[in-house]
Amino acid sequence: GRLGYRFDNKIEVFLSLSIIKSELEPELSNASGKFPKTILNPIITYKISFNKRNHLNLGGGLRFSLKNVLDVDASKLDGGAHNIFIYKNSVCPSAFLGYELYTVEWFSFTISTSFYSQNYRLKEFTSNGDKINLEIVDPEMMEIIDNVDGSGYEILFGIRFHF
Repeated sequence: GRLGYRFDNKIEVFLSLSIIKSELEPELSNASGKFPKTILNPIITYKISFNKRNHLNLGGGLRFSLKNVLDVDASKLDGGAHNIFIYKNSVCPSAFLGYELYTVEWFSFTISTSFYSQNYRLKEFTSNGDKINLEIVDPEMMEIIDNVDGSGYEILFGIRFHF
């Protein structure tokens, strides 16, 4: 969800809150993986009006990723394990581009995209319930599980109410 305030009809500040749960696809019968996280994204935009109904919103902000836990259960595989990787909270810059179509003064439709460059640093690692000392993890393995690139983009469709 998003909540915002538009100053002087040009500058808008809003806060976006999302709970995202990524899952391993395609679904497997002998393994599973999920990576839930909470995203908090304050953004400031500038409105460019083409006419009274059509507007472009350009801006940027910070994207905070909180409660980052990667849970991979491969214990049904020979030699497999149930590994849980807890990543530190992370912050990165984000860019925002949105198109807004007003139908009436208090109501509009919007389509927007956000681009972000996010990395996740490993905080804690457990395997089959045992906490693993990160200092003894093989360096090649650490390259894979630490400093994970979580960059990407989002496309959102929405309805906005203006009070």
